[in-house]
Amino acid sequence: MGRAEPVAAPGPWLVAAVLLLLSGAAVFLRTVEAAWLAPPDWWAAFALPAGAVLAARGTVLLWRSHAWRRRLPAREEIHVSCDTGPGGRLPTVGRRTDPLTWGVAPAAADARDGASLPPYVPRAADMRLRAAVQAQKFVLLTGDSAVGKTRSAHEAVRHLTDHVLIAPRPGARVAPALQAAAAHPRCVLWLDDLHRWASDPQLTAQNVGNLLGGQGRGTHRVVVATLRDTEKKRLLDGDDAERWRLLLRRAVEIRVDRVLTDGERKRAERFRSDERIAHALDRRSVHGFAPLLARAPELLAEVKGAGDPSEAGEAETAAHALSPASQGALLVAAAVTVRRCGAVGPIPRALVERLHVRLSEEAGSGDRRPETPDRAWEWATTPRAGTTRLLTPVGADHVEVFDHLVDEALKRALPGERIPDALFDEVLEGVSAEDAMVLGWEALRFGRDGAAVAGMRRSVRLRAAERGPDHPDTLETRHRLARTLMTMGEPDASLAEYREVAAGYRRLRGKHHPATLRSRHQLAFALLWADRLEEAEAEQRSVAQTMLWVLGPQAPEIEEARQRLSVLERRIRETRELNAELDW
Repeated sequence: MGRAEPVAAPGPWLVAAVLLLLSGAAVFLRTVEAAWLAPPDWWAAFALPAGAVLAARGTVLLWRSHAWRRRLPAREEIHVSCDTGPGGRLPTVGRRTDPLTWGVAPAAADARDGASLPPYVPRAADMRLRAAVQAQKFVLLTGDSAVGKTRSAHEAVRHLTDHVLIAPRPGARVAPALQAAAAHPRCVLWLDDLHRWASDPQLTAQNVGNLLGGQGRGTHRVVVATLRDTEKKRLLDGDDAERWRLLLRRAVEIRVDRVLTDGERKRAERFRSDERIAHALDRRSVHGFAPLLARAPELLAEVKGAGDPSEAGEAETAAHALSPASQGALLVAAAVTVRRCGAVGPIPRALVERLHVRLSEEAGSGDRRPETPDRAWEWATTPRAGTTRLLTPVGADHVEVFDHLVDEALKRALPGERIPDALFDEVLEGVSAEDAMVLGWEALRFGRDGAAVAGMRRSVRLRAAERGPDHPDTLETRHRLARTLMTMGEPDASLAEYREVAAGYRRLRGKHHPATLRSRHQLAFALLWADRLEEAEAEQRSVAQTMLWVLGPQAPEIEEARQRLSVLERRIRETRELNAELDW
């Protein structure tokens, strides 16, 4: 909720020093007593209370220690939220040598050496990109799909071999990644396809700025992200547009174009011995150089031909609806539909097959559709020329769809066009907890309040079933639901959710943890919104007093709590005055 919790200086070292001092004093006294100078009674009378005071002070210091309180959540959650190596440890950049594991799209295998990727052709923006990485900036590469954004980003950071690589999983919470990055002085926070974390309120300009600001000697943190043009437009047109405008304004934006400049083409000529590069250079196309390496135009044409009966010959037209290619094209269309709804994570195969049935019926072939489209799946998932697949299997139960197909579908959509309600609801019922939340936000964008609440409630249920009702992910999801209900004018329903969030954090972290205190602050405002003024004021005063006791009067959170209490008191006063005027 709100901002990510930073990792502060290691306060426990101060406690350790105090304990060592006490131990040293005890050893000294015992040594003196054992020798010839036993301390008088008054000394013991003084030493015992003094030791008790020091021990109590050490306990308070330990309790207030930010490192003790705040590093633990990242350690607990990092293996769930981020890509990790053996033993659940975060890998270093130097250990991730295969660009494909960074999200780089494969190209056709070279017939001579079988290499999965062609040599990297230096781009015009590379010098600016590497300078931004060296300067510890938030770097954002934008452009169309399949133009080489991820490859360029990887080339810019792969020399940082000693840096820890922190790559949150699609749809996972960003907070643990931010905490982990704050705990590692030399790291790369890798956000390939930035829109995958669109619904996370902690991905803000302030949190990114806090991470990158004030880096001392020996510290080198960098945030590197990519974002497709179509997704950037969707983010800036959505309900959370202001947050995204501030975040993108914080970034050093570097555009990667489809078409090579003259200088880039000359550099590419040096690699003409690679048949894939030679093929792309010889085919001057509006699609551009990198999409040709991925065979994007051919894949797009193949899907269009397989899904359009008019593309078939006269002898094939009658059987076209039953062909593996046409059924496979419908599987691809189903996966593209899920992406158009806003889902960002791997797509469940079961959902694709259900949508395949619907699309088959709409195409007029439902009565002749095969019961199990195994050959259709084979057609859709087979690599073309050893390169990109239309649908890429992710484990046994999920698939990813080629981004270029999604972008083309979004570009063809009319302004304001949206997925039909019934189709959107069917997608919503079949996606993961992460995507249910994303689709909930997308539904709000189009004024589908019922679908928005349904999506968020589904996300809460799934997260509670998968990770437990008091897991941070579940509580964060419930908090978003509570906030949404409040903005929709449902104060009682919102208040019920805020109560659950505050109770959950208290069980999980204890009553003095910052996350618990912030959840109680939100509860105070929910009480105000529900016109429970006395309860709201009592709750906020209790939060402020607890913060003062736990963190000490100099902690920055104290001033923030005082400001919040002042705002709350003013709103309570205004509400009471308004009620008095209306004689309620």
